[in-house]
Amino acid sequence: MKDLLQTQSFQDSKTVKNLANLLLEQRLQIQETLRQMEARDWVKKYRKMVMEEGKSEAYAWWQRTLSDLVKKRGQSAVDELRKRMNEIRS
Repeated sequence: MKDLLQTQSFQDSKTVKNLANLLLEQRLQIQETLRQMEARDWVKKYRKMVMEEGKSEAYAWWQRTLSDLVKKRGQSAVDELRKRMNEIRS
């Protein structure tokens, strides 16, 4: 429910225009929500790939994806993403 409310606030044009005016705590909360949503999305994509292509193909795809993410974001960001994904899977 909390994520839904925050997502809805992005749709409000007043909020979008004033993101820079938010308090630091609010910006950090939005950033945390986006990171959690991204982790959930990657878990969904991986599970879908396992169902459609099989576990070995999904694993190979995920390794290629991680490699690309490391190039774009750096190892520490990818480690954080994997940690969040493991928490969601548990």
